[in-house]
Amino acid sequence: WLRGERGFPSSIALSPFTYFTGSALITMGLVPLLFIILGVYRSIFGKLGQRNEMDGEIAIKSQIFLVSFLFNAAGIIYMASKAPVYSVIKATYFMGSLPAFSVFLGLGIMVCEKRRLFRWIIAFVFGCLFSLVVLHIAHIAYSLGFRLGI
Repeated sequence: WLRGERGFPSSIALSPFTYFTGSALITMGLVPLLFIILGVYRSIFGKLGQRNEMDGEIAIKSQIFLVSFLFNAAGIIYMASKAPVYSVIKATYFMGSLPAFSVFLGLGIMVCEKRRLFRWIIAFVFGCLFSLVVLHIAHIAYSLGFRLGI
């Protein structure tokens, strides 16, 4: 199907458990993405539009991470446009942007850190997300071990 000789496989047989963990991971993964977007906004415009509250040195340091992420994303987009194959766009190519994701996630969470209820909700959501990731990886390892006869 990569060369255009056949159609893309339309259905892949997945178990209901795999559908559940996959959809739950995608849904719960939107929460860290929201915090990352909030952190990017905070690094560009200050704490919710108030630049006076964020120190100038911290703002400059966070801009370095933004530039690093943007150049990494631009490189991935360039590679994908030159070789339009599904295997070119890999999540591992964003490993170079992991420090930027960490900083922006931290900046986004810092907005909510003063309210105790939000801290508990964030801890619960990230705990559930961690548990789902462990469960998903264990399911994949079990499935591979079962199929390989290990």
